[in-house]
Amino acid sequence: MFVFLINLLKIQKTMTALRERVTLYVDKRKKKPFLQMLSMLEFVEIETQQQQLDNYIKNSPINVPISEDEISELITENRRTKRSR
Repeated sequence: MFVFLINLLKIQKTMTALRERVTLYVDKRKKKPFLQMLSMLEFVEIETQQQQLDNYIKNSPINVPISEDEISELITENRRTKRSR
């Protein structure tokens, strides 16, 4: 854990203008203290899954120029490609 924090500090110093999203999986019993610790770090922004979903929906295009049939065809094609590998 300590090494992880040191690496984050190094990244912050070298990439001051850049931000990168990181997903962490934490034991449910230790989630609250872990989030409290992270909230003390000024360069860490905590976002819940619901907030991520809300942002995705808010920023998604409204009028997409593609039909449901075209989407279905693309999905089917993608599945076939994955199976043939």
